[in-house]
Amino acid sequence: MLKSLMGKGKSKKASSSSPDAENQSKRPKRAASKNCPGGSNASHDQGRRSSASTASLAQSEIQPWSDRFFIKQRAERYEQIKSFAFNQEKGFSYELLKNVPEIYDQLRIRRWEKLNEIVMKEQGPNNATLVREFFANAGKSVDNGSGFRVYIRGKIVDYSTTALNEFLGALVPEERCAFRTENDRVAGMLEPERRVIRDFVPLPGTPWYKASADSVPTKVQLTRFKPVAHAWA
Repeated sequence: MLKSLMGKGKSKKASSSSPDAENQSKRPKRAASKNCPGGSNASHDQGRRSSASTASLAQSEIQPWSDRFFIKQRAERYEQIKSFAFNQEKGFSYELLKNVPEIYDQLRIRRWEKLNEIVMKEQGPNNATLVREFFANAGKSVDNGSGFRVYIRGKIVDYSTTALNEFLGALVPEERCAFRTENDRVAGMLEPERRVIRDFVPLPGTPWYKASADSVPTKVQLTRFKPVAHAWA
């Protein structure tokens, strides 16, 4: 049966083939390979216009909605957050660093002096409106969420960890952050192991702070911290 089917196919091909038909079947192939699918200059021009319109559409999609907001939704987000109060990071005052040199030594070793100057609470945000615009626009990155770039007043700002550390001149550890590693380890400790930390960080005789009778003791009152630990807290 297989042979008969194959033979039937051959005979059909042979009976339907002629020099004219063969030439006609080849012409569209040469035209298609020379120009574009469709085999005519008109369709080629149409393809060009289609590509140009697609490129124009893609370009329009990344155009900012205004000079302050990347898209309209970010402007609406700004209206929601513009009345929010700032929960600013707490820096170390010069007076405190003078009285507690251990903290200044750690800032110097890690090259955090510039960061400490920026977040010093006495100074406050230099431009509160600009800060709020940043937080509003940061909800939609210019590269579809694949990075840390944000549109600010007509400029694209990189706020990735690499860019921030370069700006601050901070020392970046080659390995995983030691604090994060230790924090993860402490999170899984039982009370007897935590007791060692409790006896070291606060003043002698400090009891556990318990939010409820059934809670596992993990905290102590901040007012009971030793001076250096209190400054860091």
